[in-house]
Amino acid sequence: MLLVLLAVVAVAVVLAFGAFSGLFSGDGGSEDPEAGPAPTAGPTGGQDGQQQDGGQQTTAPQGEDEQTAEPGEPLDLAGVTSYDPEGDGDERNDIVGQVIDGDPSTSWNSHTYLSSGWGNLKSGVGLAIDLGQSQPVQEVEVTFPQGDYGAEVIVGDSADREGTTIGSADQASGTWTVTADEPVTGRYVVIWFDRAWDGPGGEIVHVSEVTVRGGS
Repeated sequence: MLLVLLAVVAVAVVLAFGAFSGLFSGDGGSEDPEAGPAPTAGPTGGQDGQQQDGGQQTTAPQGEDEQTAEPGEPLDLAGVTSYDPEGDGDERNDIVGQVIDGDPSTSWNSHTYLSSGWGNLKSGVGLAIDLGQSQPVQEVEVTFPQGDYGAEVIVGDSADREGTTIGSADQASGTWTVTADEPVTGRYVVIWFDRAWDGPGGEIVHVSEVTVRGGS
């Protein structure tokens, strides 16, 4: 009986020793020293964990700067008259229609003032353009055949200077364009001159064409 027990113990010791030594043998679970780490599943990415989509990094769109709306087409002009609130109301009304006839070779001119400051008679003269009805105005273009002027452009519902000023200049000349930041609604466009051109024969205003464009 004792011999049988000893034989069982001996077999158990041999089996245990074999299992223990297998843990340290070169067979089975060792890794290839030249193989890299196993890849992990997930989206293709750039460095530092920044995810890319289809190989191109995407960026959120930036907000666009606000811009002034583009002026519309030239408006049909119903009529024009000289604006002379401090005089007799007539600054060459006989030829004033030439500023809206579409012909830059024709022009209107004011009276000629032989002394400075409008002959010490007034603070200025102007033109009142009638649009026929109240409508948005975005841009006014004034063409001068010669000279330079102190000028202001006003839009309103009456043919005077009580409207909204959309632009002014101390030395307007050539083709002078005034563009409002946003359309201004009115029936009349008044171009007011507070300084005339000191021409060869005296102070005078010359205008060949006026174009008014509406808001887009």
